[in-house]
Amino acid sequence: MTLTTHVPRMIYSKVVAEQFVKSFHLHKQIPTVVLRSRNMFGPHDVPGRAIPRFIAACMSGQPIPLYNGGRDSDDFYYVENYCKAVTLALKNPKAVGEVFNVGTGGNVTVRELAEMVKQLTGSGSRLAILPSRTELEKKPRKTRPSINKVRHVLGHRPVVLLKKGLERTIQWYVKKKSSLDVVIEFPNQPWYECSLGGGASFLSFWMIRQ
Repeated sequence: MTLTTHVPRMIYSKVVAEQFVKSFHLHKQIPTVVLRSRNMFGPHDVPGRAIPRFIAACMSGQPIPLYNGGRDSDDFYYVENYCKAVTLALKNPKAVGEVFNVGTGGNVTVRELAEMVKQLTGSGSRLAILPSRTELEKKPRKTRPSINKVRHVLGHRPVVLLKKGLERTIQWYVKKKSSLDVVIEFPNQPWYECSLGGGASFLSFWMIRQ
């Protein structure tokens, strides 16, 4: 990958962290496994990310912001699925030294995601089609990583699909109004500025087996 100023720094940090973990396995014989998570969502999510924002907009009757028309697409999946992948990786010796993509194998646009949240909340909020905020956002991202390896080696299958995961997340925000207020007040930022910091993302994306 060529390093340029147009690529978010968080992408560099993920690549470096992954190589750092793998080096411990190769050179120090420490048992490690890398789990590449995708667009996880669920309770306690980062306030500035898409799904909490969509839920907050729908529950407060505000327009749902779709920058660049909501054309980006990704494999959105509920956090419980990732937790099950972590458990499988800890228990299976075949996971040692390996790297796995974790997800559902699906691909949904941000606009489709917003429409699902609107339907599940019964909201009358309109979809607000907005221009890109940065040059990076102008080109739609389409991400659909292969999850064949985690299926074949670890036997991982997502148990909570997108609709059910959204329903559970919406129910959590209904019960946790204070968390919903945090989302509403959170600064409006592009996707690559709403991710967790280095230490937290290291814990979220990479795990050293003990």
